[in-house]
Amino acid sequence: MPANWWVFYVPGNADYWQDLEYVAGVAETEDSSEDGGWWTCNEETVEGDRALLYAKAPISAIVGILEATSPAREHHHEFSVHPWICDFGCITAFEQPIPFRAMRADQQLRNHWGLIRGNFQPPGGKPPRVSGSTLRLLADRFPQLKPYVR
Repeated sequence: MPANWWVFYVPGNADYWQDLEYVAGVAETEDSSEDGGWWTCNEETVEGDRALLYAKAPISAIVGILEATSPAREHHHEFSVHPWICDFGCITAFEQPIPFRAMRADQQLRNHWGLIRGNFQPPGGKPPRVSGSTLRLLADRFPQLKPYVR
């Protein structure tokens, strides 16, 4: 079991599909600099941590799972005000994303997970941690997540 689970974010606009294909390793992009493939993360991220990948509006859904392949490091970039990044690999891109509206409609999940009540807006702009109890609730309700949560 990974040390930590997080929520990492991807824009939900038209570039979302290109980003998801890149994350899944399906398409090549020109975004591979000498810095390699990286993702904005929480400063407490360590190698082996996993993250639910949430696509913002208009998609508004958990679309896959990433794994940190390096610890967090400081790196100021134009894409985020949050300066922490890590290298990553894609564990899966869900064929059936987990929609925000379905998570919000589940009263127990909504009451348990403050991120849902906050419309999936990260507190302080940094990727939030996901507790084990939240992961288990999600996996109980959304079968596409169950193989990845113990």
